[in-house]
Amino acid sequence: MEPQIIYLQDLEELVSSLNNKNIEKTIFNLINFFDYAGGIVLPSSRFKNHVKMFSPKIQNMLETFINTKEDKTHLRSKEYYLNFSCNNEINKVRQKIPEKLNEIYDSLEHLESKIDLSNFETRLLLAALYDHKKHYSMSIFNSYYLSLVKGDKIDLKNFESVEEICIQDIVDFYKLVLKGEAVKPQRHTKESLDFFSKELRMPEPTLPSVSKPLGEPTARKIIIREMDHPIQIILFGGQLLREDGTKKIDFVVNPLSGALEIGYALKSIYELLGIDKIGEILLIKYSKYGEGDEIKENIEPFVPENKKRKLQQFKGRRILIIDDNTFTGNTLYELKEMCKSYSNNVGISAIERRTDIDEKRKIEYEELDIKPISKLRYIEKVMRYIQENNLA
Repeated sequence: MEPQIIYLQDLEELVSSLNNKNIEKTIFNLINFFDYAGGIVLPSSRFKNHVKMFSPKIQNMLETFINTKEDKTHLRSKEYYLNFSCNNEINKVRQKIPEKLNEIYDSLEHLESKIDLSNFETRLLLAALYDHKKHYSMSIFNSYYLSLVKGDKIDLKNFESVEEICIQDIVDFYKLVLKGEAVKPQRHTKESLDFFSKELRMPEPTLPSVSKPLGEPTARKIIIREMDHPIQIILFGGQLLREDGTKKIDFVVNPLSGALEIGYALKSIYELLGIDKIGEILLIKYSKYGEGDEIKENIEPFVPENKKRKLQQFKGRRILIIDDNTFTGNTLYELKEMCKSYSNNVGISAIERRTDIDEKRKIEYEELDIKPISKLRYIEKVMRYIQENNLA
């Protein structure tokens, strides 16, 4: 049996908090078409019927993504989870991501204007392509950001180009799934892809362990993110409005790499709803989760040089730190302490809360300013990942 997401609040209340009847209907529809991992899933018969609506290029691209189980076609498979074995396969991943991006660009180059995106299944099949492009773009963006934080010499024009396209990919994905509007996505420059392929740092190969909650070195890793489930992010958007109202948050802070998408996604969702809720997004390369980062006087050491000017704007502003999940709460606690050197108005939250640990918590559930909406059956998640990737 597939592990389940357990929602800690009433789904109808979360969705209704978004205060848009058309979007509410869409979201309730969407919930039925996403699997536990956050990928789009359709009954196989519907997949076969609706994939015919696209050009051969798009059909062929979608065929590379599918994973069929028990008469259901899942559209996130190994092509999405590009893993590597320690250092031996990093170069393969470096080459693979630009290749997959260019294949998606080519398949969408002549996106048919007559495609009926009011048809839900057709819309979702196209969204699967946008989902993969978004993921690959963020893999590259994460590596650029990591290299900048570590002080590597990076062409800032390449970085800014990657950042801009990555953010646009997030906007395009949510516009498509929530409103049925599709645009031809932007193409990364050859220079930025080449630099990623040859020079950039890659994340350390660690995987959360059942026996060691803080993580241990293992053979492989999903490259960048933990929170990439669109439904959970959308529902958290409702939770944030429900508990905080429409009062503007000046800065959303997301610790990398698990929370990379969250701030940009929330901003995109709110803008689609016509709500001016989130100002700027700041990514922080800081984690107590197996990376050994130590608390400093402020967050400056964990921000790239070209982003440090933003910290001057932090002073006295309203800040919300949102992580992908919370275990002991150490990362959130320490980030809050560092951000308090800029402002007395610092909130903390996480989209998921894990409950199956015995360690003393630095942050309890009640201390979170915006409560997580769900928790995962974490052990089942890890065990399934190990089995699917032949790590046992």
